[in-house]
Amino acid sequence: MLFKAIDRKCYGCGIKLLHANPSSDTHIEGKLLVITPRRAGKAHVRNLIRRRIKNIFYQQALYKSPGVWIALVGHQAAQTSFAELQDFLVKKMSC
Repeated sequence: MLFKAIDRKCYGCGIKLLHANPSSDTHIEGKLLVITPRRAGKAHVRNLIRRRIKNIFYQQALYKSPGVWIALVGHQAAQTSFAELQDFLVKKMSC
């Protein structure tokens, strides 16, 4: 049901970023769902990517925009630096 409500898609840094607004009736604070499949790397690499994305999401206050953000992580995200990842996420999530 959540994937049917997707209204925006962005690609970059080895991440497919989706924005869903499940219902326009209620105001939902921004939520984040990070999906890191095994093909993204070993467990410590997947955890590092998850921690980086969550850190950027909360420190930059990207949760203030309504809706649900879904980050589908690919194997290229492991080679992305923190600064590149931060630039991508802030640019795409803040609009």
